[in-house]
Amino acid sequence: MTRARHREEIRFAIKILCSHIRTGATLITLLTCLATAVVLHQKGLTQSMTYEKMQEVKFASIDLDLETGATCNRVEETSLSEIDTSMSDGVRCSTLKNEVLAAQERLRLVFSRHANLKSVVDSLVRGGFVNLIESCPVQVGIPLHPMLASPSCEVQQVVEHYHSFHEANQEDSSRLTPFFAAEYKYDGQRIQMHYDRKSLVSPGMILYSRNLEDVTAKFQTVCEWMLSKIPEDMSSFIIDVEICALKHVKQWKDAEKLQHVESLILPFQVMATMKRKKIDEDCQNAHLCIFAFDLLFLNGNSFVDAALIERRNKLQDMFASVLQFGYFHFTRSIDLYLESSIRENSNKIESFLREAIGDGRCEGLMLKSLQSKYDGISREFGGGMGGWRKLKKDYIDDLADSIDVVPIGAWRGSGRKSKWFSPFLLAVLDKNTGEWQSLCRCMSGFTDEFYQTKFDQFSPCIVPQKPGDVSTNEQVPFWFDPWKISEVWEIRGADLTLSPVHHTARGYADGTFESGRGIALRFPRFIRVRNDKSIEQCSTSEDVLSLFAAQSQRL
Repeated sequence: MTRARHREEIRFAIKILCSHIRTGATLITLLTCLATAVVLHQKGLTQSMTYEKMQEVKFASIDLDLETGATCNRVEETSLSEIDTSMSDGVRCSTLKNEVLAAQERLRLVFSRHANLKSVVDSLVRGGFVNLIESCPVQVGIPLHPMLASPSCEVQQVVEHYHSFHEANQEDSSRLTPFFAAEYKYDGQRIQMHYDRKSLVSPGMILYSRNLEDVTAKFQTVCEWMLSKIPEDMSSFIIDVEICALKHVKQWKDAEKLQHVESLILPFQVMATMKRKKIDEDCQNAHLCIFAFDLLFLNGNSFVDAALIERRNKLQDMFASVLQFGYFHFTRSIDLYLESSIRENSNKIESFLREAIGDGRCEGLMLKSLQSKYDGISREFGGGMGGWRKLKKDYIDDLADSIDVVPIGAWRGSGRKSKWFSPFLLAVLDKNTGEWQSLCRCMSGFTDEFYQTKFDQFSPCIVPQKPGDVSTNEQVPFWFDPWKISEVWEIRGADLTLSPVHHTARGYADGTFESGRGIALRFPRFIRVRNDKSIEQCSTSEDVLSLFAAQSQRL
């Protein structure tokens, strides 16, 4: 890019990548541009082209196979009139636009499994898209983008979702095998655990957050404990786990005068603040516990293309010897079967959900197709066969899912709060336009200490006028630069409603652009700061629109 610059273009390109110019450019934007540039370079097309112009350029090509990563052999470019209509199987008439879109999908797939941009670019420079998947495999020490779940608002709705996918794809003989599972959604920190016995880097284990950050230093005791338990026949692995704060509680049975110990899962805030210097063997004290739920790599072999039921069985088989009460567990789950009716499966999930948020002290449930592959690209149908869904405790109350937002502005508080910011204006991200679209004002759930901390933290981030990438009808005296604040808040509320002031999913919520109405969250309340998320991983306007559309009653 530096070599191809024209005059002062490089100055603006660097500013965009450093977020000094607000264009909504993200890493996904960079991958999209990179894939497009490679295809155009291979075709000898160096001029700037729109998708409409690409659609006009046609040539013969060999079909791509994104699943197997088959090589992409190209037939020389030709005009449409020169293409023989009686082509052999596998050869088709393609437009340049189709080739570019296929290349973008391929690159996103590779990067989701091999999140090292330098390695991916080096492979592209050496051989283009030919054998790109093989040259950038799943590898210990390079994080994978985590597979995510879409929020669901109703138990029966999500059960019908999985039934519809599997009844159309399974034979009668498979009705006796489980087709999706419900797992506890623990209130901890999601971690991707990498291990290689032959690693030259001590201790041979690396922990990555869902934001792909190396958090090994924060969980030294977890690494030390895990390294002491790994079987000799296990040379390398990558597993998905949730790390929670756990406390053992001693209880007595009066009649039998016997003592037994129960585990109590503590809130995420406890884990975020507790000291991690030592795993205390005393069951009276809180310590960190690992809940394993997925296997991505084992002894040099990738399992991301295997069905979840196979990955889960392999995980439980290979790590059975590691199990220890209070320190390493498999995620608690139940399996659902096609032979049961939708109502029967719905009743089972509702009962399991109440158990999870009651005695289990969890956030809710994760629902997963047992035939889904591990896919870090798409949240909606990632992995196929219905993907993953989540049901949180607010399903039993009001709004089914929490929303992750970013503060974009604030007012000066009144009365006791006059020396702080209150309320805050919160927004979600529209990934199509790069806009921060306002969702609500929030002044509930904060402590005085929190108000003071955020006043000190956000005051240097005040800008003189509304940022160009903020969309709202609110008139705020204090505007913040979201990229400088770089903080995500988790909030919940009563329900979602149409609003002439807030711009979340504006024009899509009521099916017309003329009205200009967006979606707003009623009675929002602050839950916690999401330190494990970057602002680019906050909820999107599409997420909020899906929640709004799924509400049983719109206001």
